[in-house]
Amino acid sequence: MKIRQRFLFWFVMFAMLGAISDVIKYFIESGVLNRWFFVLTGFSAFVIGWIGVLFGVRFLQQKSKETKKDKKKKDYLINFIYFMLVWSVFIAFDMMRYSLENNMLDKYYFFGIGLVCMFIGWMAARLENIVPKSKQ
Repeated sequence: MKIRQRFLFWFVMFAMLGAISDVIKYFIESGVLNRWFFVLTGFSAFVIGWIGVLFGVRFLQQKSKETKKDKKKKDYLINFIYFMLVWSVFIAFDMMRYSLENNMLDKYYFFGIGLVCMFIGWMAARLENIVPKSKQ
């Protein structure tokens, strides 16, 4: 993937996710959804995304013949892994900001957000060993 394609991909993905979170917040403010829906949606997307990353890492570590199709998949997976890393930081702090605005926080919630941030830091350190270096 070229640099401008990668930038455009990241921009479109962040814009889509930002729009989705704004729509969810609008429905919560209008009373259609429960106020915990945003937090639960963000956390479930976080978990599902990182499960996808771990399955993708397993594909990256397989030793197989390098076909053009496999190379494209590996490039896509590497971009997805880095996207999840950056997006995880944004969603964790967006959930915390939302919870602060709606008086939903207690000590267990701060403990949970701390564990999420520690997981993100741990995965960022592990990704250096897991993800193969790109030859650009």
